[in-house]
Amino acid sequence: MLTKQQDCVVPFHESWNIVDSSKLSDAYTCMRLYYFRHILGWRKIPGQYNDLEFGSAIHAAMEVILTKGTSLSNLDEAMNEFIKYYRQYFPVETDILFVKNPISARYSLEQYLTQYSGEVHNIIDIEIAGEVPITNDLNIHFKIDAVAKGPQGLYVLEHKTSGRAFSQNWGNSFLMEIQPATYIHVLHCIYGSAMPDTPIYGVYINGICIKPPPKLKKDGTPYANWEPPYNMRALIRKSPDMMNVWMVSTILKMLDIRQNIDTMNNEIDRQIMLAFPINPKACSMYRGCPFIDFCSSWANPLQHTQCPPGFEVKFWNPREKEITAKRVVRCVQKSNISTEVKND
Repeated sequence: MLTKQQDCVVPFHESWNIVDSSKLSDAYTCMRLYYFRHILGWRKIPGQYNDLEFGSAIHAAMEVILTKGTSLSNLDEAMNEFIKYYRQYFPVETDILFVKNPISARYSLEQYLTQYSGEVHNIIDIEIAGEVPITNDLNIHFKIDAVAKGPQGLYVLEHKTSGRAFSQNWGNSFLMEIQPATYIHVLHCIYGSAMPDTPIYGVYINGICIKPPPKLKKDGTPYANWEPPYNMRALIRKSPDMMNVWMVSTILKMLDIRQNIDTMNNEIDRQIMLAFPINPKACSMYRGCPFIDFCSSWANPLQHTQCPPGFEVKFWNPREKEITAKRVVRCVQKSNISTEVKND
């Protein structure tokens, strides 16, 4: 574990030691992106997009749907929770700026309730967060939307929103992702001993399609080629051997991050920065990498650590998710004990 006492060329931040599947995914995407986003803490100043806040608001609505049931009678209550969260960030006058807004949310959730009408999930936990061990000195943090029990065992429901139609490629994109395997590991760590007679089944990626209501012709029918939102789920399961693949890969990437921090501390005066190497194939990621101008201009970013215009310093700390979690659990491997904190 890194400590404040270490001599760092970049000021130490406690979040460096707090790793979740989202941060690891960034490290796999591009280590230089990881450096800017998680070592320096640089973030684009928000305002142009509302995807993050909209997605979190949908999660708030889905909590109602999962606990109360997939009946259209629960739509109003679900939307009340959506609005309560969303309006903290975007007032009514901004709704016209975004396709993803409360109107499209209500229409899409109505379609979701219709598609899955009568569906029942035996919810064991909802909005659970914490950390579980990978090795004796490496932990991974998590925040799970919902844990449920079905005829085949325990499973996770993880909500993902998209404004585009789902496809088989969308489902396949999660097969080797870090997040589903992390959740399966969490199920084993937290529920394996508590519910020994219940098998661990897997993770359902619950794809929620977001579309605005259709534009109607004078006769009240939608224009041609209109397709209503259609939701899709991808089931991710892992054999013990494939969980070992995930385990080894995760350990190696965590150690790689530590090693790059150590390397970084010796490179302030070098012409180029060898630590946190660039992955040129990641530059055209979703909406384009926000750091591409820096990577194409700075041979050694350690010599340019002042936050630039258009950015702010805002570290992603997975522990902040615990503030709003319904339950917080920390597993300690050495004593094989789970400690629990319940949020009011």
